[in-house]
Amino acid sequence: MFSVVQLEIMRIVLDEVLQSKNLSYGQAALLTGVPKSTIYKIAKNKTDPRLSVLDKIARGLEVSLRDIIAED
Repeated sequence: MFSVVQLEIMRIVLDEVLQSKNLSYGQAALLTGVPKSTIYKIAKNKTDPRLSVLDKIARGLEVSLRDIIAED
């Protein structure tokens, strides 16, 4: 679904957001309703996430979905 470049940008953006808000994967999971393991897999480029999952993460972390999903 997403290109390798998009997945890498998602990983970088997610890491930056978590660091800027001083959140762990567990804390992000509580805020987003997305399992900690899924957030970890996205952050480590070990999964190709569904758009609905990215939307939940964006909403829970109060960032734009457009910021997370970059275009090639």
